[in-house]
Amino acid sequence: MGGGVIMQNKIRKDIKWFTAIFILMVMIISMMPSITLAGETGEEPIPVTINRYDGGESVVEIPEFVTSSCGFELEGGQEGRVVAIGNNAFGFKGLTGVTIPDSVNSIEMNAFIMNNLTKVTIPDSVNNIGESAFAFNFLDEVILPDGITSIERSVFQSNSLTEVTIPNSVTNIGNSAFMGNYLIDVDIPNNVKSIGDCAFQDNSLSSITIPDSVTSIGQSAFSWNDITEVTLGSNVALGKDAIDNDFNNAYEGYNFEKGSYKKFETGWKKLSTFPVTITGYNGTDKRLTIPKNITKDSNPEFDTSPEIAEIGETGEIVKIGDNAFASMEDIYSIKLGDNLEIGENVADGNNFKTAYENAGSAKGTYYKYSGWTTNVPPLGFTVKDYPTEPTNQDITVEVFVIHGEIDGPDSHTFTENGKVIFYATNHAEQRIGYEVEVTNIDKVSPEAPTLKVEDGQLMVVPGKDNADESPHILVRIDRQDWVGSVDELGLLHGEYFIQAKTVDNAGNESEIASTTINIANQQLQEIVDTLDKINIDNISKNKLDELQVLINDLPKGKEKEEANSKLNNLKALLNAIEAIEKYHHHKSDSSFREAELAIEVLEDSPSKTILLEQLTIADDVEDSTDKNNVEDSTDKEQGEEIEQDSEELLEKTIPTQSLEVSQEKEALAKQDISGEVVEGKENFDKTEENEKPKDETQAKVVDTQATNPLMYLIVGILIIAAGILFYFKRKGKKA
Repeated sequence: MGGGVIMQNKIRKDIKWFTAIFILMVMIISMMPSITLAGETGEEPIPVTINRYDGGESVVEIPEFVTSSCGFELEGGQEGRVVAIGNNAFGFKGLTGVTIPDSVNSIEMNAFIMNNLTKVTIPDSVNNIGESAFAFNFLDEVILPDGITSIERSVFQSNSLTEVTIPNSVTNIGNSAFMGNYLIDVDIPNNVKSIGDCAFQDNSLSSITIPDSVTSIGQSAFSWNDITEVTLGSNVALGKDAIDNDFNNAYEGYNFEKGSYKKFETGWKKLSTFPVTITGYNGTDKRLTIPKNITKDSNPEFDTSPEIAEIGETGEIVKIGDNAFASMEDIYSIKLGDNLEIGENVADGNNFKTAYENAGSAKGTYYKYSGWTTNVPPLGFTVKDYPTEPTNQDITVEVFVIHGEIDGPDSHTFTENGKVIFYATNHAEQRIGYEVEVTNIDKVSPEAPTLKVEDGQLMVVPGKDNADESPHILVRIDRQDWVGSVDELGLLHGEYFIQAKTVDNAGNESEIASTTINIANQQLQEIVDTLDKINIDNISKNKLDELQVLINDLPKGKEKEEANSKLNNLKALLNAIEAIEKYHHHKSDSSFREAELAIEVLEDSPSKTILLEQLTIADDVEDSTDKNNVEDSTDKEQGEEIEQDSEELLEKTIPTQSLEVSQEKEALAKQDISGEVVEGKENFDKTEENEKPKDETQAKVVDTQATNPLMYLIVGILIIAAGILFYFKRKGKKA
């Protein structure tokens, strides 16, 4: 009950707080003043004129609705809708950009004079532009409103215009309107009636067409240009030097006749125009431009029908005749106007005609590329093959293009690594560059190698190279031919004069390093000593075989050949001994002859003499099996010494395990000779028999212990007993 009262009291307190806040908000709203935004009352905004701008910005966006607090000095009210920009309102302010709103219908005199404007768009709402409104700026683009009827005096004087579109609504072009620009072409609309003094003075015009609507052209209107062609109507009132003074006289001389006039060296002449057909081309240019009109001296490379014979005659080209350019197999392009008639086989068979007609006989440039197309074909820069592997020679790079012409050198010789740009002009007369870089020239010689002897071996370490991480070496001995490695020298022991040089991948060679070295080959010396100690009394096949293995491991060279020669002589000696023994066994003429031949091939030596004596004795005493060799105690001692030397040599070169096996075999062989081998063999067999049963018994015991089932039974009973004891103990605790 108490909790419900507390909750009710809390709710009452919240209601009181919300009520108080609501009343406070109503009071604040009721005290706020009435605010009305411009344009929300439904009334028309007040039209104002901007008389002055003091905002200080270089880029200005003029708003449609302004107040005087925004940096504008207004005429007509403190705020309102901008409908006019007053005299000199933005003049001399350093403006670089301006946006004029669509609400403006008048731009007064000098409104934007002397600024840095480069582009301006005048909205179509403007119907009046005052004198010098945009004079002395840097305008290179201007968009005029369509509704304007007059371009007043000096409106765009001294700017940077190269072209301008004058709306068709214009009827008057005032004095100096476009004076001091860079106009290269201008189209004067058909509604213009008058062109004021100096209107287009000091521009870059070369021709001008005045429509028939123009009745007067002011003084010097087109002077200070380079006009050579004028087309105008009849009876136009020309001010002094309207084009130039000579033109005025010529126009008057032709009784102010309507037509086209051209300035020749002899003066201005009225041109007579008639249709012509181009029948041939005798020029050298591979890019043809077909003009709209042709005169006797303007395009002499074209043949026409009918022929243009007189100066002042103008042929209006209406057709390109049959076979006109058929002989030009390497023609690149043809530029021509629209709606021309194309004859048969004009260029590239009828392929050009087909392309022109498929394009709707539209004017433009047609390129010969996989047929004919209006798309500019790629140049097709191609670089001839040149060395790309490291080299220490100069590299010459040559280029050519498929669809264009090289503009400049077509080759470049690199004496060091670097880049070069080749230029070419495509069929659209666009100049394009192509870069070639060479990085594989290396003319820096590496450092000389280092020569040293380590562990009886010659070591040659290549010198460092700035571009090649792994240069190689060339070595030679005693100024013989250069070889690529130390192994190829076949060095053994002795004194040598060694020369070496480092060579990098580019072929650069270092200075020659040279030294005299002494190489002592201990293994070779031991082999030679052992060979020298072998004689008729201590020679054996095993010894010779072992020495053959050691000799085979020696590096190639003269010493190895000499060792092999000595070994071969010993093999022949052993062969003779075996042949004599064979004769002892067989006692045949053939075995005797075989032994005799084996002895004959031996070199003259004491051993050969002994063998001959043995063979003679054996032949004299055929029934005797005893040997007649007289043992010399000195030779025996020398034989034992040879055996010892051979064993020591084998210990150094043959693995220990193999040596031990060999020693055991020799021990057994000696025991056989002394008669002790039987006893040793019996002892070995008894030991083996005693040890074998013992091992088998131990294996059986281990097996029995591992598989005895009694052990498992005892372990099981103990586990069951422990479980029962735990059960009763726990039950007793519960009771």
